[in-house]
Amino acid sequence: REERGRERERGKEREREFRERGIREEEKEKEKEEEEERERRGEVTEEKRGKMSSKKLMPEEVVIEAMLARKRKVLDLSQMELTTADRVLKNTKIRHIEQLLLAENNIKLLNPSLGLFTSLVVLNLEGNGLERLPAEIRGCGKTLKRLSLCDNALKALPSTVAELHNLRRLFADNNRIKSLPTGICFLSNLTWLSLDNNKLEALPAQIGRMKNLNWLSVEFNQLTEVGESLSKCGKLRFVSFVGNLKIESLPESLLQLESLNEVRIDHNLRIPKKVLSEDPQRYSVPIPHQTSLANDDDDYDGDEESTNSTNTTLAKDNLNSSDDEPQKGSKTKAKKILW
Repeated sequence: REERGRERERGKEREREFRERGIREEEKEKEKEEEEERERRGEVTEEKRGKMSSKKLMPEEVVIEAMLARKRKVLDLSQMELTTADRVLKNTKIRHIEQLLLAENNIKLLNPSLGLFTSLVVLNLEGNGLERLPAEIRGCGKTLKRLSLCDNALKALPSTVAELHNLRRLFADNNRIKSLPTGICFLSNLTWLSLDNNKLEALPAQIGRMKNLNWLSVEFNQLTEVGESLSKCGKLRFVSFVGNLKIESLPESLLQLESLNEVRIDHNLRIPKKVLSEDPQRYSVPIPHQTSLANDDDDYDGDEESTNSTNTTLAKDNLNSSDDEPQKGSKTKAKKILW
């Protein structure tokens, strides 16, 4: 009888242990679910923060965690000597950001995950030596308004840039671009297009479809002519062909465009007398042998005209009528001009 009593007690003890073990497992499972929910909301628990502080993080990961902690939507990783952006672009926690700044690094290629940033408004990739822009950038098409690709090694733009339907400003100075994809002409919201210091041989035949284009700069390329199609850009206010020495003349229809405030050309270009007699101060011509910069340290952001202090044909208030201010980060040499 004593032995049976002891056996019953051991059975009850084992039963209590099983119950307690089941309760502990349920609590752990519940804690795990709560932690996953907090991660989905972008929150970081104290325990996890402690683990992260004890674990060595990469510089970009530190910046990302700080941004998440402050609940901001701007991620600035400029000048961090990054050679890859994979850890950034594959991070699912930051797909909600609106500005991604990766300027002045050493990123040659971008991960296709870039296309998953469907809330991106500003993308700055200047000064990386970037060799190719991924076709998956089409994923940013609904929100992306400003794309800066200056100072890279791009030989072409992907055809999928035509799917960036909301793009307003495109800066791609100082690359090796020889031609533009035909689809770029269907970016009906594009207002600023800057392609200085490339190897362009011609403008797209259908560039006239860019009905909202008001700023076009293609200085120092290899253009041989300017087609009549450009004169169909009814809102064009500024255009510069400086440094394209093979262009001998401009279409009269372009020069007579009512919206046009300023045309920058080389001294060897011919302007029809009929057009020039109507408004001789409308055309700025670089002084021969003085097309070098006025100041090597001057930044040209697309707003300030490098002109004679007493002559400004394109007023600042007209240029800044849009709330979407230009941010052209490349340093462009400001040239002295003769009116």
